[in-house]
Amino acid sequence: MIEYKALLSTDVWAGFFGALLAAFMGHGKSVKERLIGFAVGFAFALFLTEPTLTFFKLSSTTYGGGAGFVLGFFGMTMADAVMNTDWRGIIKARFGGGA
Repeated sequence: MIEYKALLSTDVWAGFFGALLAAFMGHGKSVKERLIGFAVGFAFALFLTEPTLTFFKLSSTTYGGGAGFVLGFFGMTMADAVMNTDWRGIIKARFGGGA
């Protein structure tokens, strides 16, 4: 559950502006694609900033804003890469697979 005080933190605002900037830089994309990209980027920043800082053993007060901005900015790009990956081909190449 997200606390409302956490929504006012600098990491969340940095993630918001990172996602917003990425949405404005989406040349050649429709308004719908830009809105979805903004929402996904902001969700990445909102939910993954703290786990990312914990994983890399970084201070939230020092690096929280930067991590939030980067996750917001590249959130949709990362999600798009995961969705467009040929997972079946990777699994077959790694573990073999007969047809």
